[in-house]
Amino acid sequence: MSVAQNRLYRKMFEEGRRDREWFLMNYQELVREYPEEFVAIWDENVIADSPDLEELKDKISTNLKRRKPLIKYVSREGIELIL
Repeated sequence: MSVAQNRLYRKMFEEGRRDREWFLMNYQELVREYPEEFVAIWDENVIADSPDLEELKDKISTNLKRRKPLIKYVSREGIELIL
């Protein structure tokens, strides 16, 4: 892997990490605005929403730079992890 590719992948990873953190930090507001819906997050913003995942995918532009948006489901019941 070249140095330029390495930098690009690191930048993409960092952008994705920021979007995941933003989702968690803003979860309560997202529950109020998008209850029981899928949301697509790009650069710490919701760029599309839908209760149907396939519909959401259709709404997302394929012209987004380099990486795909983060897609998450917003549930009133919160997030549960099974370890």
